[in-house]
Amino acid sequence: TQKLMDDPIYQRYVDPVIKEIERHYDSELTVEALSRQVFVTPQYLSRLFRRFLNCSTYEYLTAFRIRKAKEFLITNSRLEIQHIAQKTGFSDASHFIAVFKKITGMTPLEFRKLN
Repeated sequence: TQKLMDDPIYQRYVDPVIKEIERHYDSELTVEALSRQVFVTPQYLSRLFRRFLNCSTYEYLTAFRIRKAKEFLITNSRLEIQHIAQKTGFSDASHFIAVFKKITGMTPLEFRKLN
């Protein structure tokens, strides 16, 4: 991955978008908005993400949000699923649950029970 960090294309387009995702994953980020920040098309940005990280921009954003959701589920057992959905940038709880299940193979509640 060190070679990755040294790649000027990675530094110019992918890295700033990753930092933006890490800072603002809880807000309504779209691939369109992220790509505008680095002045490329959403398609080109996703191609770069796939080249460097083996996933699309959207897949990276979603995986990052689910990782954060898992942290909330484990560290804050009283936090409602709907609230976790909001805190991780999902527009509604049912969409969050569907995406969570697709990525992890279980619902957020099942995940919380296991942990």
